[in-house]
Amino acid sequence: MFVLGVLITFSLQPKKLQPNTVQGQAVCHKAGGRVFFGMRPFLPFVPPAAFHHEEHETHEVNRRQGDQNAVFWRFLCASAPLREITRIGWLLVFCSAATIAAAADNLAPNPGFEKGGRAPDGWAAPDGITTFWDRAGGHPGRCLRLNTNVPAGAAARGVPTPAAPANAYASAGAHEGAGLWSTPIPVKRGQWYRMTADVQGPPGSQPILFLRGFHRCTEAEAAASGTLGFFTPVPGAGAFSDPIFGTDQRRPRVGDQLQRFRASLFCDIPKDAKAGQWTQVERVVQIKASGSFAADTVLLRPFAYWPVGTYRFDNLTLTPISAAEAAADKSKISLYAQPPTRQTPEK
Repeated sequence: MFVLGVLITFSLQPKKLQPNTVQGQAVCHKAGGRVFFGMRPFLPFVPPAAFHHEEHETHEVNRRQGDQNAVFWRFLCASAPLREITRIGWLLVFCSAATIAAAADNLAPNPGFEKGGRAPDGWAAPDGITTFWDRAGGHPGRCLRLNTNVPAGAAARGVPTPAAPANAYASAGAHEGAGLWSTPIPVKRGQWYRMTADVQGPPGSQPILFLRGFHRCTEAEAAASGTLGFFTPVPGAGAFSDPIFGTDQRRPRVGDQLQRFRASLFCDIPKDAKAGQWTQVERVVQIKASGSFAADTVLLRPFAYWPVGTYRFDNLTLTPISAAEAAADKSKISLYAQPPTRQTPEK
């Protein structure tokens, strides 16, 4: 769209001709030195020298031809349709530029799940049991699909294509749920961010986009800390602590990522949602500048649990915004952030 706008706009913009050329002298004589770039006149210029041996004759013929072309272009330039097309071109340029700028600010990796090979870039590999990278069904294109209607523990056991349990309370949706971690995302302390997601789910359900904040463990913290649960969100990312998802129980080491806050974007699916209907949700959150909640790295995790069924996530964003923009969204601010402990329930 950006390229189309540029082509429409600049193909209809006037451009100076070089006055030291024969054609430039002829057109400038009548059209005030301006002609439209990228569009040839309907009446071609008479070729110089081949038919006229005297230079002044060539100038005169081209001057007359230029007069005819200048009249045509003055008429076209004054026409309302041309002015409207030019305005449309500029509108396409501005809209496309705004879209490109917004996409450039989005910190969520591969937010539409469109890129990747065997797995989506920027995310853990789906297990094919509770998490899937669908080639279609997104909003639009590809998306992340979660299925919580499988036996509890099936993903951990690596059970291929498990059948839905006869009792829903024996499902993954009633126990561990289903979700996928992103790669680590650097953030700025004190900065406000807007989280958004396009989501599908059973009517009345509440899938969640988790945001987890971390900072690197220091020597003092490693010496003073007790046992924590650690996990690796994606291969090569290192160890991250989490009181819920961390299964590697040990004391932290220098360089480990210690969790400092938890925030959640609750994605309320309308009770009257129709099959295939997408819901867009958003909220704002601040990364604290100092203190117990301060973080330098975050992870995203689309997550679903109850009721059992199929959920989809697409078009995730984590975009920096100003404090003024955050204040305007006060109704959407709900910071569920506290230093995590094993006694702290997930909110």
